Amino acid sequence: MNHSLVHRAKRFSIVIYVLTSLGLMTELLLESHYEEFWQVLPLVVISLGLMILLAYQYWTISILKISNKIMVILLILTGCVGVFFHLKNNWGFELEIYPHLKGWELFRKTLTGAIPVLAPGALVILGLLGQLILLFERIKQSYYE
Repeated sequence: MNHSLVHRAKRFSIVIYVLTSLGLMTELLLESHYEEFWQVLPLVVISLGLMILLAYQYWTISILKISNKIMVILLILTGCVGVFFHLKNNWGFELEIYPHLKGWELFRKTLTGAIPVLAPGALVILGLLGQLILLFERIKQSYYE
């Protein structure tokens, strides 16, 4: 395997991770996504994930490696929980406005409601990208063994 190619792919993935993290945090702040505890959670998880990932690039100590793995899991879980909360809030809102709706029509209105249901899925993608970066790190380490 070409070590140079793995190194470049890892660096490129880190750039994408950083830009995506900064973009998501900016979007959440612009949308005032910090009014309740559950709304602050994505900002905290994204910020911590970004800081830990960048720190690990300079100090490859085991606590940062473990923290990176934990952050990947937290990003994915936070994204899934966010989709659930967005879906739940839209569902309640649509039932309040259209109490007669049921079945597929209610579900469709819920998906296209005021709150973007699938937007938190971006955190899942960010977590998967973090996992890819960790995989590149393992490949790099096995190259030197």
